[in-house]
Amino acid sequence: MKRHQCKFISTGFAFILLILLGVGWAYYRIQQLSFLSIEQSAIQSHIIFIFALVAFTLSFVLLCLMYYLLKCQISGRQQAQQALRESEQRFQFLTEATFEGIVVHSMGKVIDANQSFAKLFGYETHEVIGMSAKDFLTPESLALVMEKTVSGYEKPYEVTGVKKDGTTFPLEVVGKNSIYQGRVVRVSAGRDITERGVFHTKS
Repeated sequence: MKRHQCKFISTGFAFILLILLGVGWAYYRIQQLSFLSIEQSAIQSHIIFIFALVAFTLSFVLLCLMYYLLKCQISGRQQAQQALRESEQRFQFLTEATFEGIVVHSMGKVIDANQSFAKLFGYETHEVIGMSAKDFLTPESLALVMEKTVSGYEKPYEVTGVKKDGTTFPLEVVGKNSIYQGRVVRVSAGRDITERGVFHTKS
């Protein structure tokens, strides 16, 4: 909630408390009217009645305003959550629609990945979540990937991937630092370029 809204609501509650104290004082004064003359009692009764009416009206208006602000705050939060869900769904759709392996990782730890990435290394999608980059790369390639990640390098480069069964293969990787679920991560795409090497050999 914004600071000025919190301040307004706090002030509103304090004002309502003062109004209630005022109404209490008015009630007390009504009890004292029996000691006054009839004319004096009538005048003070009218004054107290007007005061109480104004007090209740102001209290009602303040309560309505506070309700409106709280409702706006809740609605804004719900819209933000909905936008985040839609963004994640779009990301999921796009990653699943591509043939490239897409992985989201932070400091080498896999946060999310698409089915193509898991299949590329011989895993099921749920298996790769939480795994480390060292599980998919040779030591030399891991050092290179970490270097590119730290420097924010965004052009394609080649490394050597390691599949679940231990076999290695040439892998082209391109990555980009991004924001995912409120934190800075590295989003990388990889593709098996074995056929590219075979094609070059035949040529």
